[in-house]
Amino acid sequence: AHIAQAQVEREVQSRILQQRQRIEREEKKFADFSVRAVSDETQTSELLRMIETMAAAEGVSLTNLKPAGIQTEGAVRTFRVSVACEGEMEYIVSFMHALENAPELIRINAITLSPASRTNPALRRAEMMLSKKVVL
Repeated sequence: AHIAQAQVEREVQSRILQQRQRIEREEKKFADFSVRAVSDETQTSELLRMIETMAAAEGVSLTNLKPAGIQTEGAVRTFRVSVACEGEMEYIVSFMHALENAPELIRINAITLSPASRTNPALRRAEMMLSKKVVL
């Protein structure tokens, strides 16, 4: 009886350990989307700085970059940013790809493309509305 009880206890401990490991793996998956306690202003300025860095890395010139509001829905806060940029189409597409594949939850909600210059037909202007979701 004592051996059977010890075996049951070992099995229970093993299941608890497996559940703990599963929970820790799940937590790591979502850790990048969670945010440490920082002010909205800090969160917004970090997002703007990241967009500036990505634009420069992709060869796109930012012509306008400004916060466009913050929404909170349950435990999710959405930071919206208005972006206007110019560059050749391939660079704009690379910039958009970099934004959507960033480790943060950034989404391009709307985009308008137009010619940027009459003298340089390869130059395009893109106006985008971006949003970043943060789990509180």
